[in-house]
Amino acid sequence: MQLHRETIISQALELLDTYGLADMTMRRVANSLGVAAGALYWHIANKQELITAVAKKILQPVFALVDAPPGSTYASPQDFCTTLHSTLLAHRDGAELVHAAVSQPHSPLWSHLCDSLVASIHHELGHNAPKKGHVAAIHAADHAEADVIATATSALHLVFGASIMEQSAQQLLAASKSAATKSASSNTTTSNTDGSNANDCNGAGNTDVERGITVLLAGLQSRCHEQS
Repeated sequence: MQLHRETIISQALELLDTYGLADMTMRRVANSLGVAAGALYWHIANKQELITAVAKKILQPVFALVDAPPGSTYASPQDFCTTLHSTLLAHRDGAELVHAAVSQPHSPLWSHLCDSLVASIHHELGHNAPKKGHVAAIHAADHAEADVIATATSALHLVFGASIMEQSAQQLLAASKSAATKSASSNTTTSNTDGSNANDCNGAGNTDVERGITVLLAGLQSRCHEQS
């Protein structure tokens, strides 16, 4: 078959949704495409590059929101963050995979997310935003801008943390239900209850994420008033 980079990425995403991140290996992607593992390396150098490519594909709805044509309605920081949260949870192990991608040194995906959210925050506050790609280059002496960047970074940390905890809770609940289904013992009710409680405690949901972002923005606005 004719092998293309996009074909590999799409197949990897399908494996992620079906089996999870641990099974999204280069060898398994190759086997599912009916090609030798070595054929993949002409298009994708290693597992880390594959993770980044799949993460970029997963994040398309988020980037579509912020990279809209001029004149389009600007996404608020709350919309940006709740869309990111929903997008991370839309795929099995999605939060873990994207977190692994953006945690790489000098990650362009992380820079894109940060730049986009900084621009959204500036728009929300009625400021002129710096050009995308220049956020990291802003001198720390600009305290007002440093506060905006810190708010954006904290908001992203909140979303990733909430998403990973929620996804872990969902997996725990699913595992508990699976174990309970296979068991005929009197522990069935206990297993289900434990899983549900974990989900209730750890699953933030879009409402809580949006509230958290609103609180961060309120703190930023308060600091802006103090410095003006």
